[in-house]
Amino acid sequence: MSNNLKEIKVSLIVPFYGVEDYIEDCIKSLINQDMVDMEIILVDDCSPDGSLAIAEKYAKLDSRIKIIRHEVNKKQGGARNTGLQQAIGEYVWFIDSDDYLINDSSIIHNLYTQANSVNADWLRFDIYRNIKGKLNYESSVKDFLSINTEIHSFNKTDYIINFLLNHCVNIAVWRNLYKREFLQKNKFIFPESTTYEDVVNVLWMSKAEVASYIPNAYYVWCKRSNSTSHAEIKKNLYKDNIIMGKVVANLIDIKNWSDLYAGVNILLILFLWQSRLIKEFNTNDEAHKQQMVKEITTVLTEISYIFNSQYFDDAIAFGKINFPKKLSKEDLIELIIALKSSDNQDNLKTTLYKIYTKLNKASKFKRFLNKFR
Repeated sequence: MSNNLKEIKVSLIVPFYGVEDYIEDCIKSLINQDMVDMEIILVDDCSPDGSLAIAEKYAKLDSRIKIIRHEVNKKQGGARNTGLQQAIGEYVWFIDSDDYLINDSSIIHNLYTQANSVNADWLRFDIYRNIKGKLNYESSVKDFLSINTEIHSFNKTDYIINFLLNHCVNIAVWRNLYKREFLQKNKFIFPESTTYEDVVNVLWMSKAEVASYIPNAYYVWCKRSNSTSHAEIKKNLYKDNIIMGKVVANLIDIKNWSDLYAGVNILLILFLWQSRLIKEFNTNDEAHKQQMVKEITTVLTEISYIFNSQYFDDAIAFGKINFPKKLSKEDLIELIIALKSSDNQDNLKTTLYKIYTKLNKASKFKRFLNKFR
C-alpha cells in the first residue's frame, strides 16, 4: 500500500507503554479496517515490556503501520503530540493502546465519510465500556433529541456551544475524530509529562466552526486497574492536577463565555472532585492532606480572576456548572464564595478541606454499599 500524502484520509495515533497484555487486541482491531488510505502511528513511549515487539510484528504484516520510538518517556500527552507531528491524514483519531474497535471493518470509512461530508472540525460518537468482559453501551451525549435515529451536524452559529454545555458527556479525547488542519491552525497540543492531559480537548471542541455527532458505538473502552487513568494512587499525583490547572487557565479566554464555561468545569473537575484527588485524600497522613490542600489553594488563588468573572456568575445562575450531587446547596454556596474570594487563602483552604472530606466519606460509603450488590 502506498502512503502518498494526498491519499491519507485518517491517521490513527496510538501511544503505548507497558501494555503487552492488551496492545495486540488494539492493533488487530485497527488493521481489520478496510480503508486503504489511512495510517496507524504507534508511538513507543519507552515501554519497558514486550509491547514494542508486538507492534513490530504487526508492522511487518501491514504497511499502514508506522512505529515511532521515544528516547525519553513523555507520558500520554507527549506521545500523542509526537504522533500528531508525524501524522499526514486529513483527520486524526487518538486511540488508547489498551482499548480496541468493535468488530466492524467499515468504522474508519464511516467516520471519515460523515466528517468529510460536512467538513467537520470534530466528529463525536458513542462507545462501549468493557467491564470484566461485558460490553455496556454508553452514549457520549445526554438528553439529545433523536439520538438513536439520526446523524447530527451543527455549526458555531447555532448549536456547538449548546451541545458542549448541555449534552456532551465525558472529556476523553478518544471519543472524537479531529480534523488535523483544525488542530494545527489553532496550535492545539497536549501538555507533556503529566497525567489527565486530555482535559484540554474540551476547550478545543468549543473553537470548532462545524461539528457532528453519530449515535453509534465504535470504540471499546476497557476499564483496567493498571491503566494510566486507573493506576494505583500515589502521593503527590495531585501535583499533576496543579500543572494541568495552570495549563487550562492559560487557555481560557475569560471574555469568551463558551471558553469560560468549559474551562471552569474542567478546573472544578481537576481540583474538587477528580477521582484521583478524592482517593488520595483517603490517606491517614494528615500532614500530607494539609500540604495538598495548601498547594491547591495557592494555584486557585493564582487563577482566581477566572472565578471572579461575570460569566462565572452567569454559569452558576443558569446551571451550566456541573457540581457533584454529593454536595448540598449550602456546600455549593460556601464553595462559590470561597472561590470568588480566593485572596482569603485561609477561608479557601478550610472550605476545600471540608469539601474533600465530605466527598471522600461519600465515596467510601458508596464503595461499602457496592460490596452488597
